[in-house]
Order: sequence, then C-alpha cells, then structure tokens
Amino acid sequence: MSGTNASTSSGSSTSGSTTTEPSIQQKNNLQRIALKKHQLKTWTRSKKLEKLAVYSQCRAADNTCKCNGWKNPNNNPIPPSDRHHDRHNNAVSQMTDPCRSCGHHLSAHVSHLDAVKEEELDRLLGIVVDVENLFMCVHIEEDTDTKQVYFYLFKLLRKAIMIMSQPSVEGPLGNPPFEKPSIKTGVINFVCFKFSHLSEKEWQT
Repeated sequence: MSGTNASTSSGSSTSGSTTTEPSIQQKNNLQRIALKKHQLKTWTRSKKLEKLAVYSQCRAADNTCKCNGWKNPNNNPIPPSDRHHDRHNNAVSQMTDPCRSCGHHLSAHVSHLDAVKEEELDRLLGIVVDVENLFMCVHIEEDTDTKQVYFYLFKLLRKAIMIMSQPSVEGPLGNPPFEKPSIKTGVINFVCFKFSHLSEKEWQT
C-alpha cells in the first residue's frame, strides 16, 4: 500500500510539474521581452533611430529607391534576433553612413522620424522587439500552419513599423468574428447540433 501511495504521490508531483512548466516558461519569456523593450527605451535618440532605420524604407530625394531597411556598411550581415545586442554594444553610426544595400545615407531611412516624439519612437521599438521574436519563431517552428501564422504576424508588424501605424489584424472580410449571430440564430444552431441525430419524422413531432 505504501509503495502504491508513494508511486501515486510521485506521479501527482510529476504531473503538477508538467502542468506548471509551460506557464513558468511563458512567464520567463514575457519577462525577457519586457526587459528588451525597457533596454531599448534607455538608448540615446541616435541609437534608437539607427535601430528603426533597419526596418524603415529608404526615402531618398528621388523617391525611387526600393530598399526596405538600412544595412550597416561596417557590420557583417546578422539575423534580426542578434541586432538588438549588436547595436547595443557597437558605436552609433553617423547619419552620413551609406546603406550597404542601396548606398543612400542613414538619414534617408529615418528622415520621416525627425519630428517624432520619444514616446512614439519607444512604441515603434517595442514592435521591433516583437518582430525579432517572431523572426526566430518562424525559423524554429516545425508546424507548417503555425509557421504561416508567425510569418503573417511578422510581416504585419514589420509593415506597421515602416508606415508608423497601429498593428491591426484584419482580413478581406473585416475584423473577426466578421458578424455577430443573433440569439435566434444561436438557438437554431444549438437545436440543430443537439438533435441532429433524429429522423425527419421525429423532428416533426
């Protein structure tokens, strides 16, 4: 009996540990993300602009450049997930530094941010952190459907940074749930689901 109780107790403990582990991991991830966003807020304005330039379209005088993000000519290509640490440790680039991709100055990628307040820069930088986390999720996720969701959100947030908008998940039919069913519709749907096994004759009675 004691052996059975010990085994049950051990099983319960293991089950409890398994149940709480995901929530602990999730909490740690949220804390890590919050810390990253806080660190970006402490940066100088110059470093913030350089960070946002990576995700900002080139706005050169001729308006013909298709470059979607400034690339530091002094750095080797690095994944977005590492850019946070790289920018934090390296010296701030100059506004006259050319983009490694299009050749235009750094200033051409951040000219639209000249008059933007610090609070708005911090909001955009917060989205940058989310974009970089989604970038990692896209590359490590094995499930195809989940990967597509991550990629959709990645593109959505990246566009929000580029056009300085509030991210909004909308489809061609509008915001979910697309329409609000009435009480009548809800009752009919419930009855059909509950009694769908009945024959036509039984339905009439």
